Amino acid sequence: MLPVNSDERNQRSHTLLKWGPFVVICTAMAFVAGAVILNDGSSTVEATEEIAAPEDDSIGAPEPTGLMPITYDEASEAGTEEDRDWGEVCDTETGQVKLPMVFASPCVPVFEDDNGGAQSPGVSQDTIKVVWYKPDESMDLTALLGGQGLDETPEDQFDTLQDWVELYSSVSETYGREIELIPFYATGTEGDAVASRADAERIAEEHEPFAVLGGPRTDGGAFAGELARNEIVCLGCSLALPDCKIQDIAPYAWGTAPSNTQFIATLLEWMGVDEGGSGLTGKAEFAGDPVLAASERKVGVVHFEQDPPIMGECTGDNWGDEAVVEPYLLDFGAMPQVAVEIMAKMKSEGVTTVIFMGDPLMPIYLTNAAQNIDFHPEWVFTGTVLTDTNVFGRQYEQNQMAHAFGVSQTGVPIPPESYGGAMWLYKWYFGEDATPAALSQYQVVGANVPRLLRGIHMAGPELSAETFSRALFRVPPLGGGPTTPQTSNGHWGFFDTTDYNGVDDLTEIWWDAEAVGENEIGVEGLGMWRYVDGGTRFTTLNPTTPNPFVVEGTVTNYEEAPPESRAPEYPPPAGSPAAG
Repeated sequence: MLPVNSDERNQRSHTLLKWGPFVVICTAMAFVAGAVILNDGSSTVEATEEIAAPEDDSIGAPEPTGLMPITYDEASEAGTEEDRDWGEVCDTETGQVKLPMVFASPCVPVFEDDNGGAQSPGVSQDTIKVVWYKPDESMDLTALLGGQGLDETPEDQFDTLQDWVELYSSVSETYGREIELIPFYATGTEGDAVASRADAERIAEEHEPFAVLGGPRTDGGAFAGELARNEIVCLGCSLALPDCKIQDIAPYAWGTAPSNTQFIATLLEWMGVDEGGSGLTGKAEFAGDPVLAASERKVGVVHFEQDPPIMGECTGDNWGDEAVVEPYLLDFGAMPQVAVEIMAKMKSEGVTTVIFMGDPLMPIYLTNAAQNIDFHPEWVFTGTVLTDTNVFGRQYEQNQMAHAFGVSQTGVPIPPESYGGAMWLYKWYFGEDATPAALSQYQVVGANVPRLLRGIHMAGPELSAETFSRALFRVPPLGGGPTTPQTSNGHWGFFDTTDYNGVDDLTEIWWDAEAVGENEIGVEGLGMWRYVDGGTRFTTLNPTTPNPFVVEGTVTNYEEAPPESRAPEYPPPAGSPAAG
């Protein structure tokens, strides 16, 4: 039954939801240790025998194999679209299912045959077993939100996950099978590799699922590696894994964000570090010190590091011999003093441009330390772990931030209840008066559901990890508008290796210390990130030329999704709560 929250709870949370759920801010700290590693390195993941990516690595969509369905666009190109039943959920004008989001799956024919029964672990005649991994409570958003009046139970989160599965299943072909969700509660902290591996073994032995949604983020890949050894797909397991380790256990570990290797490759193209890049070269013209601004750029990099270190196995040295590279540990008590030492070194070694890749708290100490020693470099923020949010940007020293620019992985913010927003989609299916039980976490809880259903939809009745991955490789890149980052998998030319991750593109941002507006939790104040060229995004194939501190053409947010991020409007599917 659809959970509906009380009026009192809705009133308490209204402000927090204006520009997105409060989870956008608070879950950052749970991801820090995995998401902001600068250089890829060793982990406890071990390759399993004969685990490898599908062999077809040519650019574009691989051909369907076995019983994989043809898509409407493929049939149309062959002139055979009239020979098949595409069903009521197919929009033959777009070739996509009638989901009012730009991430809608391609249409496939209605399936009415025998699905062949059991195909692989967790796949039977009638069901597809999927385990939902619930992290240790100490790293969960509920603990962080206890003082906000938005604390939610695991049951609330699980109910919300089931809602998302129901919504996406309504526009997906599942070949006579239903998703059977099973909750699993972690037995150790997220950095406990021994507990993580034991949890994965227990999931495999007790539940034998086809897939797991979520996993530990700082266990060095122990959880994902053990699932791979048991031929179990894990969506949302590769956040902290370097790209080389993802390839080792392919096609089992999938991420929602780009791998570190992918992110750095796109960043460097924008900076012009690699030959052919578009150019953050020459003089440090955006520095706050006239002497630095007239000097040739010398890069300093500050990045989070783990203990023991995980440097360099996959990517090696990204910045060249002249760069000053300073790692730091996520030790909150020590960070203020470490920041003082780092900034003193940057100044003494003639750094003009500080690139930051770390957690959202360290820049508080770094920018204040720089101000205290009269050091005014260019600041290049890379959008790691919500350093590109206005909530955190306002906490940094504003004289320093007046010279801050960089890139963001996320899209320009829109209110979640506006057309194309996550809350709007929820209400589109469940009804205008409906709200998810996990009101502060509803987007994160359902983050891996669209790809799960898309892979099943495109794989056909013969469902396995191999057909699932090839199915996702066959979906052309989706999104790419100002509010909707582009996602793709496989080989579409953006990266050198097979892509098992999420976002492909970035957008340029700069900090306007004079702009006034509401931040992500509805507080109006001074200082906002501006998105260059209306939030236009770029990939490794078309990097833009950095153009910060020019107000014309920039935006700080949209009241609704712009045309590039909008899908056609559709009525809710028949049988949905909203349709009656």
